[in-house]
Amino acid sequence: MKLAILKRNKRIEIEKILEKNYGILIPFKYQLVKLGKEKLRIFTGNLGARDILILSKILTIDTIGLYFAFFKDDELRISFDSAILFGRNAINSVSLNDREAKEWLRGQDLEKNTQIRGYVVIKYNDNILGCGKATGRKILNFVPKERRII
Repeated sequence: MKLAILKRNKRIEIEKILEKNYGILIPFKYQLVKLGKEKLRIFTGNLGARDILILSKILTIDTIGLYFAFFKDDELRISFDSAILFGRNAINSVSLNDREAKEWLRGQDLEKNTQIRGYVVIKYNDNILGCGKATGRKILNFVPKERRII
């Protein structure tokens, strides 16, 4: 899998999308690492971009940092873990009731009318349940299979 460290201008572009779409500001120093074509990982370790690239030439690096987001066609979908870490004050969020939260955690898309369109943080009471894509009449579910309940 091809590894690349995002340059400053691309990182700024992603930060602007995060702030505009989610209201998220990352409060610490980090590197954004692109693995493959669309997956972004956030790395906060002591290695610099140059060190990571040198290591990737010597060793096979399958993963580094936390899976942060999926970035394709200028759309950014934050991961399940990123939603939990950063989504508490998200501006584009949808709150669920008891029944909807259970359906959501089972991995089901929700039939729910929303005024918001695009990627949203899903909330239930004070809990973050991940990220979905609101179409206006439906919310598409992105809860990973290993995180779903039976």
